[in-house]
Amino acid sequence: MDAARQIEYLTLYLLVMGSLICSKTRQTYLYIPGDFILGGLFSVHFTKDNGCDINIDPNSGIQLLDATIVALSEVNVYLKQKGVSLGLIAHDTCYSINPSLEYSLEFAQQSFYTKQETLYNNCMTLTSRRVIGVIGPATSRETQYVASLLALFKIPQISGTATSSVLNDRQKYKYFKRTVPSDTYQAKGIVQLLRANGWVYVSILYEDSSYGRYGYNDIKKFAQQENICIGYEKQTSMDMTDLEITEVLTDLRSRKNAKGKIVVVLFMLNQNAYRIIRKIHDMRIEDFIWTVSDGLTGLDPPVGLENIMDGAIGLTLQTSEYSGYIQYVNNQTTETNPNPWYSEFLHQYYPNCTAGNCERINNTGIPYIISVRDAVYAFGNAILNIHSEMCLNETGVCKEIKERLTGDLLLDYLEKNNNPFNTSFHFVDGVEGPPRYSIQQYIRKGNHFVWTEIGKFVGEELELDAVKSQAACSVECFPGYIKRITEICCWECTPCPSGTITNSSDSPEKNNKERVMRSTAVSPSKTHNTYSGSHESNGPQTKRTEQNSHSYNYTLEKASCIDRLDHDYDVILSTDKTCSSKLKNEIFDAVNESEEIVKIKENPLYNSYA
Repeated sequence: MDAARQIEYLTLYLLVMGSLICSKTRQTYLYIPGDFILGGLFSVHFTKDNGCDINIDPNSGIQLLDATIVALSEVNVYLKQKGVSLGLIAHDTCYSINPSLEYSLEFAQQSFYTKQETLYNNCMTLTSRRVIGVIGPATSRETQYVASLLALFKIPQISGTATSSVLNDRQKYKYFKRTVPSDTYQAKGIVQLLRANGWVYVSILYEDSSYGRYGYNDIKKFAQQENICIGYEKQTSMDMTDLEITEVLTDLRSRKNAKGKIVVVLFMLNQNAYRIIRKIHDMRIEDFIWTVSDGLTGLDPPVGLENIMDGAIGLTLQTSEYSGYIQYVNNQTTETNPNPWYSEFLHQYYPNCTAGNCERINNTGIPYIISVRDAVYAFGNAILNIHSEMCLNETGVCKEIKERLTGDLLLDYLEKNNNPFNTSFHFVDGVEGPPRYSIQQYIRKGNHFVWTEIGKFVGEELELDAVKSQAACSVECFPGYIKRITEICCWECTPCPSGTITNSSDSPEKNNKERVMRSTAVSPSKTHNTYSGSHESNGPQTKRTEQNSHSYNYTLEKASCIDRLDHDYDVILSTDKTCSSKLKNEIFDAVNESEEIVKIKENPLYNSYA
């Protein structure tokens, strides 16, 4: 280990030790006993002022913990045949780094069969246990720190939600795996989605985290490859004041495209995004077209903000129905659910529930439920295979496992996971989940808004049912006009300078001089020489026959006529005295598509003299 890595770990260790403060909130945890224990880091509550908010996250927080409980019970059905079981100790990190590190250190200190009964000065009194791996935490920001700390103790970690590409560094995060793909794939899918819908002038807001920053960088890279212009970009954070958010939205209001819409990409988690959306609601801003990352897609916005999100399109992990989870959720009561935060959750979101009758009507199809299940399955399948090979026909935790089971050994078995417990999951390159996304749109159905699948992005292939709608900053310039840049991604169409024409639409101003010299432009001096039937050049003077001279003069007259045309071709051609009747009739039918201009350019006489 090099000095820099030692300093990094030492810094993390001191940071964790400095945060070991007992509090009423942190004394709440879930413990399910077992022969092998998984540590769980879940964001049950939202964060506030670098601590825990009183509000529970009804989606990612409480539901992902419940999904872990269900998956654990399913795995133990198989492990029971071997006489062993998999347990869980789960903590609430509140989307914060310090609690995540504190609990990770606790897991590290319990990763051996210890005789200690009391830990951390009576903060928690727990029986001895063997923590073999960690699931979580929720965000990439937390995961970066946790993965660095757990690597010091060689403890495998699987996240079902951390997607930032910063975690792709296999050398730095050797003991980290995830059942979700890297955001590099998601960014590529978002850009393809923009291109498929014709949204080539966009703004992007991204959060100040590894998830947001790396996602933004990937989107910017792929957008350049697809000729999509990012006219406005802004990094946001939870620390932004209402005034700062208002200033950002004021800037966005001036970024309408040619159709009067504001196309915005939101690459951030829901807690950050909802602050922005709530402010949009308060400011009564309309005309937004949202393209959102998986931090928002599939999640219902807070009550009252549905109209603001109407029509939003985004990517989320392609998922399937988890029947065991749905059955579990809809049959739980406060008396039967081991989740210690369950009663608090019901009180906040289902206040009319009673202990004996409390069917949860909440969204059981949120993203990441399957990916968290796959994380539990991966650990369970690895233990099952290790036991089969080490203990042979012996049941229980045999001596061989006690002596030989290490983080490195478990890591090897995790990488070999393939379709655990009859699922279709596998680690791509032994590290992350396969890139399979569902493209969904938030639309009204009756009296409710729902996320509806409108396409898929699998591997790098996009399948989309959405209707294409062009959305650039400015309208396309017709032939005879050039783009004059007014601001980033935007332009105005101005007529070509006198003596020049274009043979294509959307010609940029910067190429005009080049076009004059080598395409369809005619200079005054050349016009004079041509009409006299001669042309001076670096080569020998060429004599033309009277027929060729007449043909070339006619070509130039046609070029001069076309040069003065505006969008109202029929009006100009009927009133312009310099264009002969023959030319008017010849040009009139084809000029809209610039066919005559192309013909002039291809004329050998014109090419010789121009």
